[in-house]
Amino acid sequence: MKFVQFTDNTDTVIKCAFGGPQNTNDWPNQGTVADDDARWTSFIAPPILPNSDGFLQACKTGLGGIVAITLTNLPYPAFFFAVQGAHWADAQALLIAAHTATLLTDAQFNAIKAFAVTYNIPITL
Repeated sequence: MKFVQFTDNTDTVIKCAFGGPQNTNDWPNQGTVADDDARWTSFIAPPILPNSDGFLQACKTGLGGIVAITLTNLPYPAFFFAVQGAHWADAQALLIAAHTATLLTDAQFNAIKAFAVTYNIPITL
């Protein structure tokens, strides 16, 4: 059993973990989760980062630098920070916005979708 603090009273997302129960006045939204609880697994699982094995090589060969070349010429410099920090919701929003604005072609967008599936990147395009 793990002692945790959730981000809010919905007990959906774990914010931090403790070695034991804490004062609820100082640490609201506390609870416990089992070792195999999906919320715990999500909390402790390391994010998929661009320096993961094969990621850079796949960018070079699989995407042929499409993302790097296209997005560096766009007003989307935050894209690289979103990917580097594994802020996948932000990266997803930026990619969808770029596609909607026709700054990414359908072929480029589909290549990125395939790349995300291959590397289990948690974005939905």
